[in-house]
Amino acid sequence: PADIRVLERGPARVALEVVRRHHRATSLQRVLLSAGEAGDRLECAMEIDWHERGRLLKAVFPLSASNPRATFDLGLGAVERGNARPTSYEVPAQQWADLTDRSDEYGVAILSDSRYGWNKPDDNTLRLSLLRSPWTWRKFSHQATQDHGRHRTTWALAGHAGSWAESDTTWQAARLNQPLLAFAVEPGPGPLGSGFSLLTVSDPAVAVRALKRAEDGDGWVLRLQELRGRASEVAVECVAPVTSVTEVDGMEEPLERQRLGGSLHLSFSRFQPRSLILGLEPPMHRLEPTRSQPLPLPDLEAAASRQGRPVRFDDEGRSFPAELMPRRLDLGGVELELAAGGAACRCSGQQLSLPEGEWERLWMVACSLGGDRTARFEIDGRELELTVGDWRESLGYWRRRRWGKILPGRIRRHAVAFYASHGHDAQGADEPYEFRYLFRYSLPLAAGARELRLPDEPRIRLFAMTVASGGPGAADPAAPIYG
Repeated sequence: PADIRVLERGPARVALEVVRRHHRATSLQRVLLSAGEAGDRLECAMEIDWHERGRLLKAVFPLSASNPRATFDLGLGAVERGNARPTSYEVPAQQWADLTDRSDEYGVAILSDSRYGWNKPDDNTLRLSLLRSPWTWRKFSHQATQDHGRHRTTWALAGHAGSWAESDTTWQAARLNQPLLAFAVEPGPGPLGSGFSLLTVSDPAVAVRALKRAEDGDGWVLRLQELRGRASEVAVECVAPVTSVTEVDGMEEPLERQRLGGSLHLSFSRFQPRSLILGLEPPMHRLEPTRSQPLPLPDLEAAASRQGRPVRFDDEGRSFPAELMPRRLDLGGVELELAAGGAACRCSGQQLSLPEGEWERLWMVACSLGGDRTARFEIDGRELELTVGDWRESLGYWRRRRWGKILPGRIRRHAVAFYASHGHDAQGADEPYEFRYLFRYSLPLAAGARELRLPDEPRIRLFAMTVASGGPGAADPAAPIYG
């Protein structure tokens, strides 16, 4: 039996909440249907508290469409598979699976944001694997609690006319997996108007998979892929005139000689990916560059060690790995220089003079030891409070059990400036998957600010500081708006 209640009843969206309890598992489903184009699919957001043993949990979709074959997304293409057999039962798919009726008049795509195991037991049914805790013997007893704990996943149903290739199934799945994000930013003069696009592709049968700066040179790497399994031709328009085009492989090595730019018309075979390096004319509008000047840090102490040469950064003798520590960090147009060898300043109330000039913001790279620490920085007598994140603690985790106690889950919303994929222990040896973090922070500076007093908190360590003015570095960083 399920507990069902109406969660939302508004003009933009309606929602049902469905709660089920079974043995040692509880699931909460929010079934959502929105107005407008967001209503092209029915979504189900699930939260599952799972403690079953010897069980496989699947979402079952009995459909009116009937076909002995279904189509499964491979990421770089799609493949048709038949009904399950004893030798081919569970099959993989990336973001969607589709059952189109054998009449080819209509079908249903099932979209998934984070689950990749599927099966098709008969002509009318698709099933999506959600969680599994297997029966085990003594040798593999640790696997009996696999997937135990809290999980969050979303799936969706998207109906369509014709076959999946004639629909927007791939785009629906992309919208589910990469939803739009909203950011709060400071208003600007807006010389580019209310709308701006880096590039436009003439046909949605071809998708932009990446747009990035080239690893070498000043070009832009554009990666495209055909989505529907048929030959396509598209025109690509860029924000600036194209001066040169070079087709490259995944390593950005040229596949053909460079040719002159102009209009960009491309042909694709079924599911073909193509990568190009584009040369573009300089932009018509440029942001004011950020001016910055670093502050020398006093009382530097070693914070990073090399293999077999330990450094006592915290009370337990752990440290950052020197082989991964950067010398410079670019934080939104502001470049901060770290001390050689990864040295850091232990905050003990030191007083620093700010550089002469009109500066708008003070940037710093810092971390704390032994948990997050809240401290007060003082600028010309004005106190500004800042919470600095712990260098070893996870950025986020679910509710978990430790020494018989249930600890609540949390998300730490410190902006990461740098992370190391491993650390060093008290003997200078690697600690794999023991992440180390440095965070970025900024404080506003009043006109003519001259003196900075660091907090008297020795567990806060500063790795770099700089003052900045103008351009993006003087503005508050764009921050996502959390729901």
